[in-house]
Amino acid sequence: ALSSFEMAGIVLVSSATQVAAPRLASCHRDGDESGFRLWLLRLSGLAAAVGVSAVVAGAAGGERLLSLVFGADYSAEGSAFIVILAAAGLNYLNTVLTVVISARHLLRVQPYVHLATLITGVPAGWWLVSRYQILGAACTTLVIAASQMICLLALLRFPQASPVRERAVS
Repeated sequence: ALSSFEMAGIVLVSSATQVAAPRLASCHRDGDESGFRLWLLRLSGLAAAVGVSAVVAGAAGGERLLSLVFGADYSAEGSAFIVILAAAGLNYLNTVLTVVISARHLLRVQPYVHLATLITGVPAGWWLVSRYQILGAACTTLVIAASQMICLLALLRFPQASPVRERAVS
């Protein structure tokens, strides 16, 4: 229930990235690195603004909002709510990075990103949830989002080191 608030931001960021995806691909195809970076910065700025706004709003009135929407029992989970909103912010940025990777035609490596995320997320979840219950589950979402971001950034920074060679797209 706490993570349901992430969806509003996902809809906004996903819509913007899907609209910009063809332009990103065109910039990449045409070798327009400055145009590509400009779109990357615009989309990343939007994702960061939505994520930071969510965390600030959650810190300012998260407990009240949880109480209003889900009942008084949930208001005690304000800390977990803020951690989930921080993970949502990283996921908004991950949405942008995934579209950027697609625009650069690095499609075949995306399953490896998800595999690496799974390899970090499962043990983190096992350990964190068993010790910290709901807050541990929230922290697990943060670990998963951060590990995905690390993989995506590494792939963008070092595309030649990817485990799968992409074929040239004409």
